[in-house]
Parts: sequence; C-alpha cells; structure tokens
Amino acid sequence: MLSGKINSLKGTLFLAVILVAAILLSLTFTPVSAEESATGASSVGSWYDGLPSTKEGRASLWQSSVEGEGTESNPYKIDSAADLALFSAMVNDGNTFLGKYLVQTADINLSGKQWIAIGGYVSVGSSKAFLGNYNGGYYNVSNLTIDTSNAVFNSYIYTTQGLFGYVAAVFDESMADSGYTEINGQKIHNGLTTGVVRALNLDNVNIVTGGNYNNVGSVAGINNGLIEDCTVESGSVTASPTNDAYIGGIVGAVRSGDMRNCFNFASVSALSGTSSVGGVAGRTGLDSGSGEPNSKYRNTTVFNLINKGKVTGNNNVGGIIGISSGISTSIHGGHYRISGLANAGEIYLTGGGNAGGLIGNLTTGNVSASYNIGTVSADETISTSVNLGGLVGIMQDAVWGSYNYSTVKPHSASDSKAGNIYGTGSSITIAVKNYFITSSDDSAVTAQYYSGDNASTSEYFVKTDLNSFRVNGITWGDSITNYYGTSYWYYYGAYPRLSIETLETSLMSDGAPAVYDNTARELTPELHFKSSIFNVVPSVTLKWSVSGHKSDEGTAELELPKPGDDSWTGDDSWTADAIGFNGVIKEAGDYFVKIIIYSEDAGIYSYADYSLTIHKRPIYIKGEQKNITYGTDDDGIYDDYTVVSKTDDTGLLEGHAVEGKLGRENPDATAAGEYAYDYSAIKVFDGEKNDLTANYNLIAAEDSGKFVI
Repeated sequence: MLSGKINSLKGTLFLAVILVAAILLSLTFTPVSAEESATGASSVGSWYDGLPSTKEGRASLWQSSVEGEGTESNPYKIDSAADLALFSAMVNDGNTFLGKYLVQTADINLSGKQWIAIGGYVSVGSSKAFLGNYNGGYYNVSNLTIDTSNAVFNSYIYTTQGLFGYVAAVFDESMADSGYTEINGQKIHNGLTTGVVRALNLDNVNIVTGGNYNNVGSVAGINNGLIEDCTVESGSVTASPTNDAYIGGIVGAVRSGDMRNCFNFASVSALSGTSSVGGVAGRTGLDSGSGEPNSKYRNTTVFNLINKGKVTGNNNVGGIIGISSGISTSIHGGHYRISGLANAGEIYLTGGGNAGGLIGNLTTGNVSASYNIGTVSADETISTSVNLGGLVGIMQDAVWGSYNYSTVKPHSASDSKAGNIYGTGSSITIAVKNYFITSSDDSAVTAQYYSGDNASTSEYFVKTDLNSFRVNGITWGDSITNYYGTSYWYYYGAYPRLSIETLETSLMSDGAPAVYDNTARELTPELHFKSSIFNVVPSVTLKWSVSGHKSDEGTAELELPKPGDDSWTGDDSWTADAIGFNGVIKEAGDYFVKIIIYSEDAGIYSYADYSLTIHKRPIYIKGEQKNITYGTDDDGIYDDYTVVSKTDDTGLLEGHAVEGKLGRENPDATAAGEYAYDYSAIKVFDGEKNDLTANYNLIAAEDSGKFVI
C-alpha cells in the first residue's frame, strides 16, 4: 500500500492541522474559477458556471447531490460533468479529500466549456492539493478543453493545468519513527500518504497553454502521488510557455511520485521557452528541498509507460520523458527507477537541445528494459548543436537491457551528435547490453552508437536478425523484473515486447476482410505471459470500446485456465473466446478498438488497440446505350441497367437489391453529343427496406453505355 496508516489519536490531531491549514489557504489562494466564476465574474464558458457562489453552498450541494460516503466500501460516485466540476471546486476550496475514495461510474463529456483543473500548484504551502483516491473505473472523460487565453483564466493563480492540477503527498510527522514498507525495491515511509488517480481514460483532449503555466499534462499538471492505468486516447497538448516548463501527454511533472501502466496517443508540443517535453511526462524526479520535501521519504518510480503520439519541442524532448533528474536514492534507500518504457511516436526537435526516443535528457535515473521504434530527428534550420539518440539524447546515468529499432537522423549543425543508443554523455559509464537493431536496408543510418565519453563498444550489440533476441534474451531480458516480480519481456513476434503489451488481438479468424460483407466483425484476444507465474488461477476483467463510425463498449469477466492446462500454448499463450462488440463493427467505415485486460490481484494489466477500415463494397452498374434524335423530347426514363459483379468482393450481397433510376449528366442539355449517366439516385435496400446505400460504392462499368443525342 502506498498510503501510510495513521493511528487514531495522532491521526485526529494531524487531520485537524491539515483542516486548519486548508482553511487558511482558502482565504488567500482561491482561484478565480472557484469563486468568481460561480458568481458570474470572468465566467466565459467555465464548467463552474451555475455552481453555488460560496464554499458553504458548494459543500452543501456536494452532500446533497453526490452519492456515497467517501469510504473504500462506499466511495463518492461521480457520474456526470456536473459532479466532476463540483468535485474540482471542492478541491480548489481547500478540501484535500484526504483518506476519501471517489469512483467514476459513467462516461463523462466535457465538451462546450473550459475545464478548471482539480487542484493547483504555486509552491509548497501555496497550493490546493488532492490527497484522496480517484478511481476512473476505466470510463472515458471526453473533450477535455483548456485554453488559457480564455477570460476564465485571467485571474487564475496556479501554474498547473490538466484534468487534475496537483496530485499530492503529505507526511505525518507523528509517524516519523514508524519505518517504511518495501515494494519490489522501492522503499516508502509509512508516514507518507499520497493522492491516487487510477483507471482513467481521456479522449479528444484539447489543451492549449501559454505564459507561466509550466506544469501541463492531460491527466495532471504535477504528480507527487500515484497515477496508474491511465490512457489518453486522442487529442493534443500544446504549450507556449515563457519560462522553464514541463509538458507531458499524461503528466507535466512526476515529482517524487509513482507512475505506471499509462498510455498516450495524443500529440504533445512545446513551442517556446526552455521546455522539457515528453510523450508521457515532461519531467520525472526532483531533488529534495523546497521543491518537494517529501522526496526524502520516497523516490520516484516510473514503469510500463507507452507513447504513440508525436512529440515536438525545442529543448529536452523524449518519446516518454523530456528530462529525468533528481536524487538517485532516498534517505531510506528507495531508488529512482525507470523501467518498461516503449515509444513508437515520432520525436522532433525544433531548437538547440536534446532529443531521445525514450528520454531527451537523462541526468539521473537508472533506465532498464525499454525500447524505441520511433524516428528521432531535428529541424535542419537549427544552427546550434543538437544531441540525438535512439534511446537518450544526452546521457548522464545508465541505460541497460534496452534496444532501439528506429532511424536517428544525423544533424548537419557543427558539433551535433547522433547515435542509435544515445547522442552524447558526460563522464559516464554506460551499463552493459544495450542493443541497436539494424536491417539490410538501413543504410541511411551511419552510426550504430556514439563511442565517446567513456563508452565501450563492447557494451553494445548490433542485431541484424530480430529473432536472435530470443537466443540472447535469457542473459539480459528475463533477468529484469518489473513491479510485480515477473519479467518485463516476452518474446512473441519479430522482436521483444514489454509485458504490458502481452495482449494480441486479431479481427476475424480469416484475417478481417476489409470490404463490407454484412458480417459483424469479432475480435479474439490472445494473451502472452507465463502461466507458471501464478500461484492461483486468476480471473481477469476484459474491457473493450469501439469508436469511430459506430461506438459501443462492454466488459467481460474471464477465468484463465490452470497452469499446465492444454489450452495454454507452450505455457505462454492463451486465446479467449471471441468478442462480438454487440455487432457494431459491421457497416462500412473507420473503427478504433481498444482492449484492456486487467487483474489487480494477479498484477496483470495489458492493453491493445486495433484500427480497422471496412471499405464500401463496389457495385458496377452497366447502363444500356440510349439514343434519341436531336430535337426530340427526352422522356427522362433511364432505368435500363444491370448490376455487374467482377470478384467476390464486388456486387450486391444476397438479399440486397437496387432501386431507382439513372440520371444523366447535364439533364437540361439539348445539344447533340454524348452524356454520361449519373448513378447517385440509385439506392440499395435489404429485404426489410433498410437503406444500405452508404455501404456500397456505385461505379460505372467499363462497358457502360451513354445517353446520346
């Protein structure tokens, strides 16, 4: 458990102190969004519009309108945008929700209004912190919109932006001698209580910030607590700061906090200032002291973070993390650990700085069991030197047991460095066994690694055969264990993948035909992990969602077979029953499918997504030649045509029929000449007269006739 336990007497005194502090802070540091917006001042489309004008009124509304008691067994239930906005206002009023539990019970749409972050940060002691436990239930929060040029933010005092502004931690001094708990090498003091945000999905994020907003992320601006199992499915985070800033797809800055099992698909960019930009986090780690005093009680641990969005910035740019810095070991021996990173997004540097497939600037932090397959490059108009690396741009700590399989484009500026493991480093000794995978057609890349700064060529292994990882994996991959004590890697397909990616999916057993055939597509989940790691037979929850042409979602409980059962293939593969998606993947159109399989008890969390386009079915129409003499009235009858099938993927399906007449080009024209037929008025129906025309593409057959005057 990340939350320390507080004895009743000392805990009561501690809570009283926190409450008094919160009241005092609320008198001085109330954002415009919590007070002025509720009274109508500066309220230009805020979700706070219509809330009671006083803190007392908002607290009363919370008690009367939100179901639950805030306990673990009966949490507060958030099921609407109004509930979420009221929760935000309560935190900004100074209610930290310390020791309270909240759960989201429905999808929430935040379109049409500006969002005010849940909590905010200025400096230690001058902030509004969230210290509770928010469980998103894997439901969506869609259309999160923050544009700090909006008048809503004219008097906003905090420097953080996101759905949450500040997920915090607090230390109970009365428990200073209570010791610590060790979780897989991470030592956390028992007197530390953290805010938690988990199981949250964001879709179509639209965040645009400028000025002094220097900690910006979709889920949270700053995380000192725990953020896990969160996904940003689509959208963009765009920052134009005037100073140092940390911009991330999920979190702006992870400071002495934990982050795991998070995915980002949104584009992330910082267009000004000296920003550190990451597909998942702008910054991880922070020195102890005035910035974050709780780092001495626990250090940062981040693992299982995946990015597929494009990341653009002008200073420190990374596929996962912009800059990693801070102390390497807390006073209790907790180590700053970074493991299980995977980037597939494009990394693009626009200024003189550092860019890496995983981390732009690795100042502190031991990175292991990670890979990059995204292109790393810099704007050729940059005149100052840049450092570009397949894994890390500039390296001052160790990376091991990781690989790069991407193109790192060298830059022409003087003193620029580019390498397929890292660009440059400073007085470092690189840990062993970092792999750069190449192929026979990879001639555009000149350097396999950068060989300066105490790096030894024996520490790198170049692989031309992707499957050779399986041979070498026992010496470097399987020995690296994750938070749950199991291997980070599994070997399925062409190259090693992370354990979080153990969910493979296939649509339709025959390869998912891409042409409309009136058949509802199914998906067959296939899990890849060692069945022998389980002491008991776990059950897993499968949650799926479909978006695009049609939308739907659902869940299913799956019982995994016993270890050694015949349904396991080679002890590392199991295929579940097909999912039918309630028949929604059937019509022609674009679909995006997301699958999550998770089990908290067994430590399983795996994610997969699948994009599918079902193309319209071609119908070839042959119109018969029609001739009339110049000066003769056109009778307007063009119904003499036939439907031609050329292949199995063309023509009308059984039970479907065409109706309607052909039109003709320039129907009012009377001059002599040839006129092509117009097929737009022809419709396709089934036997129940359902209009299915949108699933067909009507095309003139090559030997189709014309209308001739």
